[in-house]
Amino acid sequence: MVGIIISVLLCLSINLKAQELPRDNPYWSVYNMHFYEFDNYAKKLSQRLPRATPESRQACSARYDELYKDGVLNVFVGFGYTDEDTLVRDPLSSRALAAHLKQACRPNYELCGFIIKSENPFILTKQISTPQGRPVVVNVVIVNGAYTPNDSRNRSTLAAKQEAQSSLAESVFFSEGRKAHILLYSGHSRNGGGPDFRPPRMVGRHVDYPWYESNRPGVRALVNNLKLRSEPLDMFGMFSCYSRGHFSGLMNAVSPKTGLIFGYGEAWFNADSLIAGTINGILRRSCKDEFDTIFNDVELDGRPQFFLSGFWQQQKI
Repeated sequence: MVGIIISVLLCLSINLKAQELPRDNPYWSVYNMHFYEFDNYAKKLSQRLPRATPESRQACSARYDELYKDGVLNVFVGFGYTDEDTLVRDPLSSRALAAHLKQACRPNYELCGFIIKSENPFILTKQISTPQGRPVVVNVVIVNGAYTPNDSRNRSTLAAKQEAQSSLAESVFFSEGRKAHILLYSGHSRNGGGPDFRPPRMVGRHVDYPWYESNRPGVRALVNNLKLRSEPLDMFGMFSCYSRGHFSGLMNAVSPKTGLIFGYGEAWFNADSLIAGTINGILRRSCKDEFDTIFNDVELDGRPQFFLSGFWQQQKI
């Protein structure tokens, strides 16, 4: 599976180097903000989460034994076309996450020490061990929708390259994502039309939300590919605005055995940190109490904005 993805992604790998952005890049300050959002969140989790022990993992050990049974864990992360006026953040968010995965490890934090697989910086890998001592290869695939952080150029002089990048992101997230165990998305919900890896359709200066509400291109592609899977998806997360209201009913119906992460209200870029927390929780074999701690960092109206349900067979919300 990894070999297939590498062959698909090599042509556009220049857009997502798993390394820090040079300081002379005009978008360095925004990239740096995203990088340290991940880093600061990791420091918080390192301090808050208890040391993992066999006893603390016993309550949910069967779930993780099933997840790791084949000796491979595939995590796909898609950053949708995150336009905010003229700035598009997703090329910077995805690059910051890739750089974060390469950092040295710290106590109680496992999303670290990854290396670049083969010649492709979109795929990062590391090996972990189960409590029984069996090796598990973890592959994290990161893709984003925007060709550059400049929305105006993406729509004009770089339109052809933007089209290729959007098509690439859709292929990786929806089609290749059929091989994922964990599938996570950060970006716009498009009023139920997401996940969306393309510049938004506009009416004048406003997003054409009625079109997204009627056509729902992203969720249709997601559902169609879920139906083609050989085994149910283990976990799906939508870190986007009002994702519970837009997507939970359909996802519960189409993929009832999948653990689902959804949220209330408007989501901001700090919700990206929960992607790192989620993957770290999976690598730590975290039970529900630890995932509650992971999600406590992003609140709305005094309560955690995002939540995970159905992953440990508890009732979905």
